[in-house]
Amino acid sequence: MYLFADRPPARATIDAGCDAGRVVSRRRPSREGCPAQLPGRGGRWRGESLLRLPGGGGTSNELEFCRHEWFPETARAEPDLEALRSAGLTRAAPDCDVVGPQESALDQAWREPFALAFAEQTGRSALAEHAATLRDALRAPVIVAVLDTVPRGQLHPRARHGLDVAALIESPACAGLTDDRCPLEVRQTLALPRTRSPSGALTIDTTRGGTLGTLGDVASSIHAAIEDWQRIAESASREGRAIPRLVINMSFGWRPELVHDGDAASPGPLFDADAPASVQAVHAALLEASCHGALLLAAAGNADDLLCPGVGPLAPAAWERLPAPDHARCRDLGVDMTPVRAERAATRPLVYAIGGTNHARVPFARSRAAGLPRLLAPAYHATADAGSGYAAPLTGTSAAVAVVSGLAATIWSLSPELDVNTLMERLYESARPLPNAPLADFGAPGSSRDELREVDLCRAVAAACDADATLDCPAVMSCDGSTDFESHLVDLWPGIEELTLNAPGVELAADAADDEVTQWTLASMARCDRRHERLSPQGDAWWSAAHEATSPDDWVHPQPSERPCRICDLDDDELHVLVSPNASESPMHAALVLATAASGSKLIELPDALLPDTMATYDALPIDPAWGSIIGAELWLLPVDGAGAPMVDAVFVEP
Repeated sequence: MYLFADRPPARATIDAGCDAGRVVSRRRPSREGCPAQLPGRGGRWRGESLLRLPGGGGTSNELEFCRHEWFPETARAEPDLEALRSAGLTRAAPDCDVVGPQESALDQAWREPFALAFAEQTGRSALAEHAATLRDALRAPVIVAVLDTVPRGQLHPRARHGLDVAALIESPACAGLTDDRCPLEVRQTLALPRTRSPSGALTIDTTRGGTLGTLGDVASSIHAAIEDWQRIAESASREGRAIPRLVINMSFGWRPELVHDGDAASPGPLFDADAPASVQAVHAALLEASCHGALLLAAAGNADDLLCPGVGPLAPAAWERLPAPDHARCRDLGVDMTPVRAERAATRPLVYAIGGTNHARVPFARSRAAGLPRLLAPAYHATADAGSGYAAPLTGTSAAVAVVSGLAATIWSLSPELDVNTLMERLYESARPLPNAPLADFGAPGSSRDELREVDLCRAVAAACDADATLDCPAVMSCDGSTDFESHLVDLWPGIEELTLNAPGVELAADAADDEVTQWTLASMARCDRRHERLSPQGDAWWSAAHEATSPDDWVHPQPSERPCRICDLDDDELHVLVSPNASESPMHAALVLATAASGSKLIELPDALLPDTMATYDALPIDPAWGSIIGAELWLLPVDGAGAPMVDAVFVEP
């Protein structure tokens, strides 16, 4: 638990997302543990133990990570790092902030069509035809730990992202099964406990959760998930029940270059003697989890926006290129792999990265440049039938990694003897190759660039049945199913019309004449700054201010906490927009950003200011057929009076 949430101290910021007065360090454990109080020049440090690994072969191999917060006596008193070094704390480094959940939500009126399309695309609908037979198959227990925004047992969190991720996990894993027959148990673990108010004040809420976290929070949550699983496993062993397998779902990420030198394209040097302790703490926690036989799944990450997509996968997904620990390394960490089963593969990754596809079964438009792993899953308005209703649609690799968590749990429940590497190879081999898709941008240590594939639940179960004749499976499993899942989406517009009629103060904006709309292309804009993700168009336009304002501050997280679009729908050259009443208190400038198949990114600045809770329709947008098909779209909003940050949300492109 974070100790000092009630009074966040003033301090220097040494880099975007990195705070000099909040540090993680490492030390050899002692009986006293991490120092709780350390005096320094101009203030004092308060601390706690973040993570402790017992080590094997004696105390010389033990390792402990500490977290300390600086409390200055005066506003000018800089953090005294020498006081930490004098106390035997090494590799002290800022506890840098993590990107918040990778998601984008749409209005509830759209959820049923999206849920039907999602069931088709994931292979759940095809598997439903065989549910009666599979219901009798012996299922072993599997735990999926969701490291996210929700504390365990909290049904009304500050941010429901973790609940929606859980619904996407349960949707395939429990398909056709009653609650008492479903082998899956989703257990929430709070990894993102922090929020920042409009005034900039920082709060930490371990009761209702938050929207972002630090590397220390992530390391702590991984260790907490392992301890929770160990308690369940020990109880099962005492009672003669099967020990559950463990999947850890990480639907979040951080930009590696914000917290250490280099970037995700060259992860090798990250764990030498010079690696920051905050990064080492997360890595150590993942090593511990891997030694216990856990499957570690991480979101490859979303582009910050279509014009400046960011380069390389987010961490920890970028660590797919790092090797998992072998037996000797696990023994050094004090973990005996024998009770869980040893891995048979000679080379396997520490983490499995998951990318996303859209309804056309191609990598979705907000994929990061050079950030595609070989295994993809539906990530475009993914919506799970949550039994009593529908979970919120999610767009992003948060959704994709949740889908794979559910599929992996399903296969493990049928074949619990599989090791992690064999399980993931089976998922990949049964997945659908993407048509005309490029090769993966990165992969496991020493591997070649594999072709991109999209997971499919029915095909994965069929492969498990073929590999194990003892499973109670149908004699013949057909997984062809319907490939016309986009047909479910034609019913979206009636829902939009119904919502429009019920919205107070509805007005229609005037049709956009060609001469009122400014068409911009990337050729007319300055290059995107890779470090600051900033784009500055030529000329003195509001768009310059919008991109200037989106440069990372000391916290990296999605804005706003509630997505601005209630309705954002593009049908040919007609755009329909209904902005959430909570998005802004003032009129907003708007721009439409398109990702096109033949001409790259295009930007159309929309005329007239948009009003919150007001439906606007723009006709005859200057969309040139020569651009090719539109593979993704976003709406950018900026308050006219400049009072507030710019907002971005996904636009649904009608099939």
